Amino acid sequence: MNFPQFGDAGIYSEIGAACASPLTSAQGSAFLSCYSPIRPVGMVALSTLPFLVTRDPLEVAYVALTLNLVLSRCAAETVPPSRAGVKIDGSASGPSPGPPRASYDHG
Repeated sequence: MNFPQFGDAGIYSEIGAACASPLTSAQGSAFLSCYSPIRPVGMVALSTLPFLVTRDPLEVAYVALTLNLVLSRCAAETVPPSRAGVKIDGSASGPSPGPPRASYDHG
């Protein structure tokens, strides 16, 4: 299975692998390996998790995909229904159609 990557996704994988290495062995410094001056700490931690589970590149991709799906689901659950395009009463939100128009019978 080939998971396409674009942008700087490969860099996050490299940082994750570099950060996981000293965490799983006694070699190297976790701070020096996990610190990135331009990457958010949370993203470094998230990209490290798959490498803490496995070292196989295909399994790393599946673990990262699973984490992304789970986190997306959690994020979707935290959005209030009024912000997700649905009114609290269950009807679709959007502009109201306005008052009914009168019809004139010219007969």
